[in-house]
Formats: sequence, structure tokens, C-alpha cells
Amino acid sequence: IMVGHYSVNALAAAAFVNSLFLVPNVMMMGLASGVTPLVGALYSQQKYREAGSITRSSLQVNIAMALICTLIMGLMYFMLPYMGQAPELLSQIQSYYLVLMLMPVPMAVYNVLAQSSNGIEYTSVPMWVTVGGILLNIFGNWVLIYGKLGFPEMGLSGAGIATVFGRAVAMVAMWAAFRKLHRYRDYQRCRRGAERVKAWKTSWPLMLQSGAECVLWTVGAVVVGWFGPVQLAAYQVVNTISQLGFMVFMSFASAVAIRVAYYAGLRNEQGAGAVARA
Repeated sequence: IMVGHYSVNALAAAAFVNSLFLVPNVMMMGLASGVTPLVGALYSQQKYREAGSITRSSLQVNIAMALICTLIMGLMYFMLPYMGQAPELLSQIQSYYLVLMLMPVPMAVYNVLAQSSNGIEYTSVPMWVTVGGILLNIFGNWVLIYGKLGFPEMGLSGAGIATVFGRAVAMVAMWAAFRKLHRYRDYQRCRRGAERVKAWKTSWPLMLQSGAECVLWTVGAVVVGWFGPVQLAAYQVVNTISQLGFMVFMSFASAVAIRVAYYAGLRNEQGAGAVARA
């Protein structure tokens, strides 16, 4: 919305780049979500050290995959001029793209810590960290897009910087919560990276499933961009609204996964079935 108020071309460029990053971002979310049932089952058995070991191992797996995604997106950068987008958008697309390449690693760390916290049914901390990150992102957009409080007017690049900064702050906030809050202390006494294979085996199918669900949105943005900036900007507006609804259903699915994992750890099939039906 704020980029759209700045200019149509900026919104069109943002639509294109965001759609390209949508698949790896959602795949990273799927990869991190694999830690939730593992931690949830161990939490129900009061195996806190093992849950901490899974969290640490999942962090290592997710950071490695984030670096791989960054490399792949870096190679794709050189293909941007050949994707048939309007020439007047190319400079904004390239600058915004380069900024967003800084996002996968902090996003991966935040996702794992948030999903682990969800697994122990401590969902309020990730919620408030997310809300704080969003508010910081909005404020950063206002400052950097329009050039407020003495900062230069940066347009779309400013929106990218605000987004990456908000993600980085959210990562640091979740890390600090894990280090300082009493609820998380039992999970810090764990073996280092002893469960990487288990974390990977559980998570990679979720990663591929999540990415496959978003491929059409990315392909759609590339194709719509062939018709012009206005059409691409409109595509972004409609997609943003539809993705809000998509994320609501995703959140309900995550809540079900948390409770089912809890009962699965107790080998309580009746309780898991009741949660699924509810």
C-alpha cells in the first residue's frame, strides 16, 4: 500500500520482485515448520534437552538452506533483464532485488525459533515479536520511502531496507527471548547439532510442498509483467489481499499441528483425532 502511494512503477517493480522471492521465502517457512511437531512431541514427554537439540539442529539446517537460496537468487539476478519486464522498471527491480537478498538468513533464524516456541505452546512471544517487526517495518517504510526525519527519499529501495531491517530486528528479539526468558532455559542444555538428519527428513517434504503451492503466483507475476506496469501493479494489489486470506488458513493449520504433536508425543491417538476433527 505505501509503495503504491509512492508510484505505480514502484508498485509494479515490487510486485515482480516479491513474486520471485515468494517461492524461496515460503519454502523456508515450510522448512522451519518441520521443527514444530518434533519439539511439540518432545515437550509433551518433558524431554526438554532433546527438544533443544532439535531446535539447534534445525537452526543449522535452515541457515544452510537460506545460504543456498541466497546463492540461487543471486544467480537469478543476472537473468532479470531477460524476463520481459518493462524497461522503465528494470533499475528499480534490480536495486530492490539486491536489498531483499539480505533477508533469507535472518528470516530462517527467526522462523525456527518462532516455530520451536510454538511447539512448546508459547505462542505469544512470536506473535508480539512479529507485531513489533511489522510496526517497525511500517515506520521504516514511511521514513525511507518518502524521505522523512532527515533521511533521503529512497522509494522502493527504502521499502526493501525497512523490510530487511524489520526481519533482522525480529530475529534478534527472538534470539534474546530464547536466551533470557525463563520458559526457554531448559532448552538451552542440549547437544550441539546432533539431530540434523532427523530435522531435515521431517522438514524437506514440507519445504517442497509449501514452495509448490506458490509457484503459480510467481509465474503469474512474470507473465502479467509482459502486459505492462499498470497490470503488474494491479496484480500485486489483488495478490496481497488473497495472500492475507491464505495466511489465515495457514495459521489455523499450524495451531492444529501444535496440538496434534502434543498428543502424538503422549501416544494419545484419541486426543490427536479430536484436535484434527475440531
